Amino acid sequence: MGFYTIDLVKIKVAQGDLTATFTIHNAVLVAKSPYFAALRNFKEGKERAVDLDDLSPKTFDHIAEWLYSDSIPEYGKTLHDYLQMYKAADRFMIEKCKNMVLDGLRELYRDRDMVIEDLLEFEALQLPADSMLMGYAMEQFAKRHDPNGRCTYRR
Repeated sequence: MGFYTIDLVKIKVAQGDLTATFTIHNAVLVAKSPYFAALRNFKEGKERAVDLDDLSPKTFDHIAEWLYSDSIPEYGKTLHDYLQMYKAADRFMIEKCKNMVLDGLRELYRDRDMVIEDLLEFEALQLPADSMLMGYAMEQFAKRHDPNGRCTYRR
């Protein structure tokens, strides 16, 4: 058997009315994601089928492309896409992907200021306040909006 026919996992992703099924090589999932590696010992791992009913197919498509290419897809470089991808990478424990998303956000904000609407979109992810992403958002907002670099934002 070759790479294309062995040990595949079907991942059904759904959010609202949007659904999609992705077929991913188990070796890729296990190598890149401790979350999926841990599933090997559960029913999902044994059946080679995972249901994710709270994730948009578009976001998982970005994650799937990253799993195989180690790069963020060109079509996934909007603020919303970056944030959703970060949240998914955090969920699946993919540190390298999270770091690449942060690099992408730095690139995005090199040419524009972070505005309060952006900050609210970061906040909507409901990540822990001590996450790298929230720290980055607070730092950028403070640098751009306070000449002394102090952040006056409070939770």
